[in-house]
Amino acid sequence: MINVTKIEILEKGIKRYILFYSLTQFASWLATLLLVIFLFNSVVLLIGFKDILSGAAIAVGMLCSLPAVALARQASFKICGPSRLQGYAALQGRLDATGLQKTAISPKEIHYKYNFPKFLQWEKNHLTFLVNDDNVMVIGPYGVLMGFKKFLIKNFGDR
Repeated sequence: MINVTKIEILEKGIKRYILFYSLTQFASWLATLLLVIFLFNSVVLLIGFKDILSGAAIAVGMLCSLPAVALARQASFKICGPSRLQGYAALQGRLDATGLQKTAISPKEIHYKYNFPKFLQWEKNHLTFLVNDDNVMVIGPYGVLMGFKKFLIKNFGDR
């Protein structure tokens, strides 16, 4: 049996409402957005529609892509209870199977890094596990932690 705490955004104060952590994160979002707009416009022109891409369409594209940026904000939760190490091991097994780069700082601090191209990486999109005597703290992107929490509750129970 385990208990998983609430997922909390790590940034405090006004920083909590700033979606982009770094220029690199902003540049990767902008590059991806521009690529999608270019591809969409190219397909639309190939189909035969002209002048369909307006400022409003670009604005809608930008607004629709911002939830993904919000889900990339750094957050944390704790795994507590007698089965916490089993839950932690299960998460590690899932991460090892995905091919993420594992870096052990110490036996009690493990980092996972995505194998993305350099321009798509920034420090706060990595995963960190901090093993303490009474809990395991998991730090990473909010959206990823939502999936982790759901997996833990489904497989190990949350009581």
